[in-house]
Amino acid sequence: MASDEGSFESGDLSDQLANLRAQIEQLTEERIRPAVADAANQVREQTDALAARVREQPLAAVAIAFGIGFLLGRAMR
Repeated sequence: MASDEGSFESGDLSDQLANLRAQIEQLTEERIRPAVADAANQVREQTDALAARVREQPLAAVAIAFGIGFLLGRAMR
């Protein structure tokens, strides 16, 4: 005879899955999206600051880019 310990009703599993789905959606809305938005804002701010610095000191920016490219080229040999 089959025991009741290993049997699940499909309604119970569907309810549990719906509950888990709702919890994941809530977590996404409350924590993940704001964190991603904050990170995107920080990246945007840093990009703007870097662009301003390059405009202020274009020769230094070119020299730094050249140096980094040279070092990467040497490291990849």
